[in-house]
Amino acid sequence: MAPSLRRSRGWLLAACALAGCALTHPRSVERDGSLAEAPLTDTARGEAPDAAPLDRPGVDLTPPEDTAPDTPADSARDSTEEDSPGPDTAAPDTPPPEDTRPPVDSTAPPDTAPPDTTPPDTTPPDVPPDTAPDTARDTAPDGPPPSGESCMSAIPLPFREGRSVVTGTTVGAMADYRHGCSRTGNESNNRPDRVYRLELPEARLVTVQVNAMGGTWDPVVAVRRACSDERMEVACNDDASPATLNAGVGLLLGAGVWYLFVDGTELAAAGVMTQGPYELAVTVDEPVADRVQSLPGMALCGMVPMGSTSLTFPDADDSFAPTVDLGFNLTNRGSTFRFIAVNSNGFAQLRPTMDPFMLAREASFTNLPVPSSAAPNGFVAPFWDDLQLRTGMMASQVRTWAYTTPDATRARAVRWERMDRVTTLTVEALTFEARLFETGVVEFAYCTLDPRGDAARQFISSGGLATVGVEGVSGTTGVGWGFNVPGLSPGMLLRFTGW
Repeated sequence: MAPSLRRSRGWLLAACALAGCALTHPRSVERDGSLAEAPLTDTARGEAPDAAPLDRPGVDLTPPEDTAPDTPADSARDSTEEDSPGPDTAAPDTPPPEDTRPPVDSTAPPDTAPPDTTPPDTTPPDVPPDTAPDTARDTAPDGPPPSGESCMSAIPLPFREGRSVVTGTTVGAMADYRHGCSRTGNESNNRPDRVYRLELPEARLVTVQVNAMGGTWDPVVAVRRACSDERMEVACNDDASPATLNAGVGLLLGAGVWYLFVDGTELAAAGVMTQGPYELAVTVDEPVADRVQSLPGMALCGMVPMGSTSLTFPDADDSFAPTVDLGFNLTNRGSTFRFIAVNSNGFAQLRPTMDPFMLAREASFTNLPVPSSAAPNGFVAPFWDDLQLRTGMMASQVRTWAYTTPDATRARAVRWERMDRVTTLTVEALTFEARLFETGVVEFAYCTLDPRGDAARQFISSGGLATVGVEGVSGTTGVGWGFNVPGLSPGMLLRFTGW
């Protein structure tokens, strides 16, 4: 650098120091006779440099002798400074323009971080709360659909009027639950079972049937109000049809949740399996509110009135007595009946007025649910089971009589007295009545049932293997109180309307 330019630069630095102007570029200044690099001043914040300010009093403004040779960097720098105004032309009263750029941290290391290689977020959008599955309710904890292995994984059945059919198998299932029906009263829970769940919005007549498939095995069906509490069992059946080893129950169920069990019999006959595939059929009838009433203690079974008729049967088992004239026309759902044919198995078929022998009479000992298209159809059944007439001392009798109620309604009554059930366990002294009114109302009265305290006998005598209900002549309408459901008791009165 030329000495003249060097001196001009030194005078300019000295003048800035006296005037208090900011140094915005690094410059070599002389302190204590040596050259030092002045730090950057943060003009945006007005901070002073880290170096101590020059002492203005007594400062030596004499430029030093330039003895160092010029370098290429100095030459480049000085070439730009030649255009700068000297101290005589500078406007000392005009401050330099404010630097509005953000401060630069000269001590920060350069940014050497690798580029962001994180893959883009491919998470699907949130499922709305009303469509998100409730795994605690709809599926087992591990995700699969309910297996029916336990109450927690009970298989839901759809609620719809009419007949619904599902298939399944007890093969491979655990033996978790014990059913309450038995031919001997001592069944245990060592047979595989499956559990189903049915929810009813209102009281309905429900028929549940289990048909064995794919071989010969003996299923059992049971219904409970509380799944894991066997004391809440309301119906159970082993052999709805002894010929096919099927099972079925039908009863009036209230609104709420009910549990259906498909199980295997404990005492299988030779060559009969206790587990296997099955078809589960559930029939939900139309609402039956106010169509059947249970009135305990209202049976009012008195003495048979004078003038009653004792019916005769050609055989003590599975037979009909001669047709009986009701004495009035009984009309229901467009059908009119004038006659009844009384059967020894605890039911009476209804006959139209045109011909009392028009329909073939069925002496079936195998009870069916109500309604059922299978014959017989069109009947009143206070206790349809495999019954027989007792002979000898205290012989059974079936009597009928006509009477008029206090409100002048004509009626016909039929009483089965001291009937026995055909079974390995003798059930005796069953006495019950059917009462038919010209208004279409039908009543069943239960006078005496087997008084012995044996649990198996009480199960049978309370209707555990019987059909109780009224069916129309088409077999597609009717109201049932129970199908293989215990619950009848002495003094009970059932009243059916709108069947």
